[in-house]
Amino acid sequence: MLGRADARVHIGEAAKLASRSSRSSTRSPLGCSLTSLILAAMEQHAARDGLAATAAPGSFSTELWSGIEGVYAAILDHPFLAGLTDGSLDREAFEFYVVQDAHYLREYARALSVAAARAPAEADIAMFNDHAAGAIAVERSLHEAFFVDFGYGEDEVARTPMAPTNLAYTSYLLATAYGASFADLLGAVLPCYWI
Repeated sequence: MLGRADARVHIGEAAKLASRSSRSSTRSPLGCSLTSLILAAMEQHAARDGLAATAAPGSFSTELWSGIEGVYAAILDHPFLAGLTDGSLDREAFEFYVVQDAHYLREYARALSVAAARAPAEADIAMFNDHAAGAIAVERSLHEAFFVDFGYGEDEVARTPMAPTNLAYTSYLLATAYGASFADLLGAVLPCYWI
């Protein structure tokens, strides 16, 4: 059983791993997962330069980011992220999240694989396949370290049902991947590259 101080050490180690992983590629699909939450939590306590700084001044992207600054700030101020950064997050909540994140990443990787299959250009096929593989390999290795600390076996994680919100979101991603246009599919998966 990990104490609160131990959890902070492990989260700090995870943040270092996540930081190294995020430097190796641009806007990876590992957003919307433990990596992005840890990095977002770290950013919460850093100086906020504004979202528009992530895009070229005057661009459509800058306009869109500017339009959601309040929403993004609320995400960074969420109690889960605050607890993650200051070590006050309940252990059970963290364990629940990590298991759900593993389920999410499996389904997100499936959606990216469908995007690869439907992509019109070879470079896009390769990119989405790489990102699907990365979502599984990089994040699962991080989860497995936590699962060992939690005393969870692979079977126990697999038997844990998806939370209703996780199931609803991943079902939407997969339904869009299989049944909507390629443009709609991109619209469904790309937010996870940014948030």
